[in-house]
Amino acid sequence: MSGVTTDRIKGRGRRWDLDNAESLMALEALYQSTGLWNHYWQNAFDHRN
Repeated sequence: MSGVTTDRIKGRGRRWDLDNAESLMALEALYQSTGLWNHYWQNAFDHRN
């Protein structure tokens, strides 16, 4: 997880429930994976209607 995401999760006074923290970490992992970020979102937009 990047430092920015870690700071957002662990920052002073932050309150995260488990579902939201896991969702943010999943997005971060997707973002860091090679080439999957754009593929995922293009597929999501293509199938939203």
